[in-house]
Amino acid sequence: MGSGISDRTIENYSYALKHFQEYFSSKRIGMVDTDEINRFFAWMVNFMENGTYKYSQVTLDRTVYIVGRMFSRAVRKEYLPSNPMNNEEFKTPRSKKKTVEITALSSEEISILKSALMANKVVYPVVALMSATGMRTQEALGLQWGDIDFENAAIHIQRAVTEEIAWDSHGNKISAKIILGPTKNGSSERKIAVPERVINLLRQWRETAPLVSKTQFGANNCIFGNSKGSSWTYAGFRSSVNRMLKNSDSGVDSLRLHRLRHTVATMLSNEPDSNVFNIMQLLGHTQIKTAQKYIDNQTKERAEKNRELLGRLSANGGLCG
Repeated sequence: MGSGISDRTIENYSYALKHFQEYFSSKRIGMVDTDEINRFFAWMVNFMENGTYKYSQVTLDRTVYIVGRMFSRAVRKEYLPSNPMNNEEFKTPRSKKKTVEITALSSEEISILKSALMANKVVYPVVALMSATGMRTQEALGLQWGDIDFENAAIHIQRAVTEEIAWDSHGNKISAKIILGPTKNGSSERKIAVPERVINLLRQWRETAPLVSKTQFGANNCIFGNSKGSSWTYAGFRSSVNRMLKNSDSGVDSLRLHRLRHTVATMLSNEPDSNVFNIMQLLGHTQIKTAQKYIDNQTKERAEKNRELLGRLSANGGLCG
């Protein structure tokens, strides 16, 4: 759309604004005051689906942002005298939805996943690469053969599988197609040095791929294809992983793929020589605070372990006892 905003972000904003449009479908924008906006967000906060609160804090914050921007633009265009959200009576919504914290996989969980997925010669190499490098799923699926430096054991992460969305003049989504676009925030492009076992994994896949997939092998072809095509969509890959897990006897029905990335970051932060900059470079984080959370989590765990150790020491003859 030429706005400098990604198609995915625009789609998220469109989805957020949809709630507002539907709720106030019978009213003109100038008739919506602060009290009614508060009632709208109270409705979102209390809306339940299948017995649970539907809207997360992220969704609420995004809706507040885009609706606020809409009113601000209406004021600039002199359609409205003032923005009803720039009012001390406006109440910032707080989600009641229980947030599920993303946690690192335990060694037992890793073993279970490996046993459940290894049989699939098409899915497993992608999961194995992600679990060894911390790549985002879309980045792994977007890798091309030209991105791999087999001789120097390095990978250039410079694109990701994404959607290109077409919109009409009213901002409605017309169509979408899968493309290779930039990494998550553009500045996540990076070159990472990898251990030889990762290069061996890719060499092995290059030998196996013609037998089990429609993968192509030009420098600009995606490394990972499947039985139906020369590349994956994110949704297709996620479905394949979870279908395999559900049909296995592992006892695991699904996997939130981001946990693989989270696990790599957590394990790296637990290494004595690691620091926040190591994590940022490997994972393509642009802000220190994003990577720092992994260090902070490990610091808390170490503090608890130290508390236990000090407790045992004081119990065994320390002056404090």
